[in-house]
Amino acid sequence: MKRPRRTDRRAYRVILWAIGLFLLAELVGTVALDRCWLDVRFPAAAAVCHTAAEEGFAHDIVVLGSSRFRAGIVAEEIGRLLRQDTGSPRPVRVLNASVPVGDAIAEDFMMRLLLKSGARPGLVVIEVNPETVNHRNYWLEQHINRQLAWPEAPAYFVDALCTGQLARLFRARLFGPYLHRQQIWNESFQALVHLVQGDGQEPSSTTAASAPDPSLASGPGVDWEERLRLTPQPLSAEQTRRCEAGIVHTRRLLRDYHIGGNPCAALERLIRRCRHHHIEVMLVAVPVTRWHRNQYTPEINAAFLAHMDRLTRTYRCRFFDYRDQVPDYLFKDIHHLTPEGGLYFSRRLTREVLSPAWKTLGKSGKRGHSSF
Repeated sequence: MKRPRRTDRRAYRVILWAIGLFLLAELVGTVALDRCWLDVRFPAAAAVCHTAAEEGFAHDIVVLGSSRFRAGIVAEEIGRLLRQDTGSPRPVRVLNASVPVGDAIAEDFMMRLLLKSGARPGLVVIEVNPETVNHRNYWLEQHINRQLAWPEAPAYFVDALCTGQLARLFRARLFGPYLHRQQIWNESFQALVHLVQGDGQEPSSTTAASAPDPSLASGPGVDWEERLRLTPQPLSAEQTRRCEAGIVHTRRLLRDYHIGGNPCAALERLIRRCRHHHIEVMLVAVPVTRWHRNQYTPEINAAFLAHMDRLTRTYRCRFFDYRDQVPDYLFKDIHHLTPEGGLYFSRRLTREVLSPAWKTLGKSGKRGHSSF
């Protein structure tokens, strides 16, 4: 048998060293991404933090949720109405910290970021729904890519195995820079462009500030009947098609339903975190269409409501169920509100929930560090 030549052995060593150095670089890069450069791992969360930083993390109310709350909560409108309705001498700052695929796991992550940055709101509004407390989390693939770091990975091993995301979990934990290579390139290119331009100007905000509403300058008292008046309309063919198409996704989120696991643990952890910082908590079941609600069997609905009852009794928080409180024609698909639907829901939530709560918090002196 022919013995390997010296050059062959050297080539093998070079290849092994190259593989080893590549794996080490990827692992070190993954750990680095876990600790910094949120714009790469989780751009939506980074955008929320940038918005919060512009006001010095001095928000009175923080709203946590998914794209459903992102479309359904108009922070500027809620702040204006609260100021008028409560007679506040200063603006009431509301931060919509909702992110895509924002279940309790993502909500807890967002609250940790905000608290670490110095935010101390007086009230946190948390989106809940039956699918967000199902033990089998089908949104896990997004969490693996963007927010689960090495310390959290072992706790989600079984979930990843059950949902077929185990390979994704290993890739995200070992090859983070490769996984986020496109975003790394985009962020690096933008930084280089700003450096070359050297104009010293901050990039313009993606959302323009809303113009003041003259109708809100007259003092307390809101004409809620006028603001909440609706003219019922039939659904368009496109709305109906989108709602029917979303049934498959909703059924998947509710498959093998029972309450527990990491989603429920994250929700309780989030509530405890808020209570530890003396922040009042409201749980709000976000509006959805009848197509979505029809997927909630009596057993699912009963289990969800019983769980909400237990949470409110255990942690002295409040729960409000708005799942069937917005007409279907104000939705663009099975569970996302149109801009008009978002205004309607925001105004109604303010009238029925937030205004009374904010008045109570003002009397008890619990409106957060920025209130007085």
